[in-house]
Amino acid sequence: MRRREFLFAAGALTGCKFGPPKFELVTNEFVYTTLAFSPVTATAYGYHRHAGTSLDEQIDDWSESALARRRKWYREFRDGIAGTKTERLTPEDRADFDLIAAQITRALDELDGVQTYKHSPQMYVALAERALVTAQSWTDAPEELKAFHTIRRLELYPKLLEHARKNLVDAWAPVDIASALGGVEQSRAKLPAALRPKGDVAGLAATAALKSFAEFAATLPASAPPATPMAPEAAAVLAVIEPRLDDRAKPAGPTSRAELEQFLRARAVVPLPQPLPAWETPTDVLAAITTELPGERLQAHFADQLQPGGRHLLRTLYSPAASREGWGEYALHLMVEEGFRRADPAFEQAQLRHLAQTCRERPHAFAGWRDYLRLREAYRTSRGRGFLLSEFHGRLLTAGPLPAETMCRLLTGNATLPAFDASASLPIPPQSQ
Repeated sequence: MRRREFLFAAGALTGCKFGPPKFELVTNEFVYTTLAFSPVTATAYGYHRHAGTSLDEQIDDWSESALARRRKWYREFRDGIAGTKTERLTPEDRADFDLIAAQITRALDELDGVQTYKHSPQMYVALAERALVTAQSWTDAPEELKAFHTIRRLELYPKLLEHARKNLVDAWAPVDIASALGGVEQSRAKLPAALRPKGDVAGLAATAALKSFAEFAATLPASAPPATPMAPEAAAVLAVIEPRLDDRAKPAGPTSRAELEQFLRARAVVPLPQPLPAWETPTDVLAAITTELPGERLQAHFADQLQPGGRHLLRTLYSPAASREGWGEYALHLMVEEGFRRADPAFEQAQLRHLAQTCRERPHAFAGWRDYLRLREAYRTSRGRGFLLSEFHGRLLTAGPLPAETMCRLLTGNATLPAFDASASLPIPPQSQ
């Protein structure tokens, strides 16, 4: 969307007596412009050209001038939507507005406050490696075109790592380039014969740049990343769990997709596609539940169905970590509540150990689990006797991952979440209480 079109849309949202234009215009402007800030991510999500420029030939620009442009754009966009009359928006558009506003705040906090790009050498190495992977992700493109994009990104390695040198002031962790070096060699080996000489030149320069950067990174002073303190609710949950843990408990037995699907279809508390997508199910029962059924892959499957496309990308790219990581924890909670392997003490111990580890080490996942439980209670209160667990999960999943308060407003009309009761919220089977 042209800039003047966005400014017209934003202005209309603040007070036009004839009502606002489609908020989709604003969403698209935000999503596709911010995607263009990261060509590597844009390629992975199928966005290949922006403002007439091929993104597939680029790597994210971390130069000082590019960072200044990003700050300026986010501030102008924030100011452009500041006067939006949100009461005129549909509930879905209001959810998108909230997510855009939250992402602008996060982006500016990162650019002006945390500034990971000044402290994480590994960030640049991982970006370089991912650039080659996504160059091959455009499945409909001819092999020669993908090879050209691969070479072009290899040629940009020295420039990316030079910007990194200028940005970095210390290192939160030592840098490891082994995987990135392997990625360069694999990419060179896949090039067609006609492009191999050019690819070899670019690959050798990329390899040299990586090795030189690793030497530079080793000279940076070590520092510690900002710590995330344990939430008081997590400490309260641990206080209930820890006395119940038994170090002598046997590992939980393996599972299969058939076991999980049969259980979930019999309980009918979560919507399942028919047939299920061809996911690779982990044999570890906790991993299978949290990552597949009814965990993160099921959540992602429903998010992929979101329309229009700008909304899908917005909620996929910019949903908070808690809403994504927490769903897997809530999925495990739900399975225990519904009686999955209720007579199996090894499974009970395994899920309690898992929750204890989440409390100690995964603050985003804990926050998401906590908030999904609070959302459920808010929805139960709003629906009264008409509450159905299956309906709640259906609306939750089809909305895609959203911040808890935004989801609460979307589902109930009210953004206020109830308090969290640690002891009453634990997924402990009845015979263990």
